Amino acid sequence: MGASAASASDGTLRLGPQQPIGKKPAIVGGTAIPVTQAPWQVYVRSDLDGGRTYACGGSIVDATHVVTAGHCVYDPTTATRVGTAALTVVAGISNVNAPESTRQERGVAAIRVHPGYRYTADNGGVAPDDVAVLALSAPLDLRGPAVRAIALVGSGAYPALGTVATITGFGRQAAGVAPDGGLYAVGTTIGDPLLCGGADNAVVDCVASQVGSACEGDSGGPLTIAGALAGVASFVTTTGPTGTCGVGSWNGYTNLAAPEIRAFVLGDDDPPIAPRGGSDVSAVGVFQAGGTMTCSPGTWSGAPTFAYTFLDTRNGEVLQSGPSAAYAFGDGDVGRTVACQPAATNAGGTGITRTAASPAIAARPSQPAPQPRPAPQPSRPAARRPALRLSVNASAKRARPGATVRHAITVANRGRAAATRVVVCSAPGRGLAFRKLPSAATRSRGRACWSLRTVGAGGRRTVRVTLRVARSARPAVARNAVSVRSANAGRRAVRAGVRVLAVQRGVPVRLR
Repeated sequence: MGASAASASDGTLRLGPQQPIGKKPAIVGGTAIPVTQAPWQVYVRSDLDGGRTYACGGSIVDATHVVTAGHCVYDPTTATRVGTAALTVVAGISNVNAPESTRQERGVAAIRVHPGYRYTADNGGVAPDDVAVLALSAPLDLRGPAVRAIALVGSGAYPALGTVATITGFGRQAAGVAPDGGLYAVGTTIGDPLLCGGADNAVVDCVASQVGSACEGDSGGPLTIAGALAGVASFVTTTGPTGTCGVGSWNGYTNLAAPEIRAFVLGDDDPPIAPRGGSDVSAVGVFQAGGTMTCSPGTWSGAPTFAYTFLDTRNGEVLQSGPSAAYAFGDGDVGRTVACQPAATNAGGTGITRTAASPAIAARPSQPAPQPRPAPQPSRPAARRPALRLSVNASAKRARPGATVRHAITVANRGRAAATRVVVCSAPGRGLAFRKLPSAATRSRGRACWSLRTVGAGGRRTVRVTLRVARSARPAVARNAVSVRSANAGRRAVRAGVRVLAVQRGVPVRLR
């Protein structure tokens, strides 16, 4: 390579690709088991107004407490919390329709829901911190083989990728088919937390199986690793390779190893909150032997500390891991495609993000012939000019038809002079429409603009726009084209996208 490195190898990496997660809530493809093989598993029944009954699973953590999903204590029709009188816990059974003599039925005396969990009509209960603890009206008898408590997994980081785990439940044996009442189990494997956890991956375990999947009715049920309770069934992706609840579908389980979740289950109603963020992760570098890649973790909540892992994306090999945000490419890296994976840690847990893969690392360039050095020229002071930067922070990256999405549009002047006559414009594309604009905005031909006047050197201004996803919008990425122009700083433009999720018809959008 005799050409300059900048022309062939310089670059910036942004957020890497993630699994689309059109989420919705018998284990499909599993094996029927006796309850003695999972004696901590319980059946949680909600008897609601109008003769409606909803079923979930749960796990016995001690004689008087059961852990289940947060959405299991909400009425999906009204999106309101159910009362304790509506809930019944049944332990010691292998089949709901033909319970054994080991059956123990208890009422619920009190309900605790994680303080960070939010059930709304828009999200259908699919939200982070999806965990609740039920205090039973009377203790369970834990002396027999069919009713036993299970210990929580230890507090710590996300389970290692490839860890073998087991999921159990009384739910459907196939999507859209009524469950037969039996208790089923299937082996599964811990996967990449970014594939179904998104920005909340610190508190979500992502698991997938080449045998089966969780499905409706399995909500609140256990994920176990080496005999310890590691997760609580929360959701199943609707974009599995073999269809809803099919083999290979990503199953989201609330991560009990995260201190934020584990502390709550053990009685803390104000647990430390794990970091969220990282969608603006980036890395810059010269992608050739002798060059260096430097990583920025992006924006996170919770004031975390950071560690950085550099991966060969072809095979997952870890090339470097530790506090350094820079990786120097050697001759052994030629041909590799490399991504940076920052990990953000605080007292509530550890979240990760990851850049896209770099281009294949090029060979070290040949040494150019020596060139005569020009005579030094007197330095000139840098001109004082404005330099505008434009960014959009969205309240949601995915939404269903009819939902609202808020865009915070920030204009920052990183130059050394004030930017004058600054005007910001927003033009929502197909599937989006304005719902609320700044009071000074003017609208014309589907676009709205408003003046920021002057933005001083080093200053920033933020305005907020509320958009609505059209109820007729089809699954696709709808984009809001945002631009800024200035009399003396030129023009910048970005597109903020929101993935429109499919409307689920006839099936509640949650694990039930």
